[in-house]
Amino acid sequence: MKFIELGGYLQWLEMDMLSWQIRTTSPENKTEALANLMKISLSKDDRFKASWIAKLPDIFRENECDAKDPPPEMTMPLHEASMLVYENLTRQAKDSEWSKAIKEGLPEALSEAAAGAGNSFTWYMVVGQKPLA
Repeated sequence: MKFIELGGYLQWLEMDMLSWQIRTTSPENKTEALANLMKISLSKDDRFKASWIAKLPDIFRENECDAKDPPPEMTMPLHEASMLVYENLTRQAKDSEWSKAIKEGLPEALSEAAAGAGNSFTWYMVVGQKPLA
């Protein structure tokens, strides 16, 4: 592994799970299953509770940092990508009850997504340069 050379740049993109919200295409869209999956996830896995992500602008204050909520047209593509996380987590889970709860909740959450509801998160991008000296 090679570290960043003096004067080299680092680009870092991170999704803030604690900024979670559900966006819908209509106020009538159901969202209970999506909310339940997130509730189950937050209760068991500390990776979903990374409070340092929202602090990236302060950590990299001398560099470039941007925080964005995705535009509406990106909600569903980003949501679909985030749903893949559940499959990976259930495969690797050591807690079979937690894994079972996620697997049982996924079909209804996917139905809600197909009807126009999706998870949305704030994304943080940092571009930093390693000092020359």
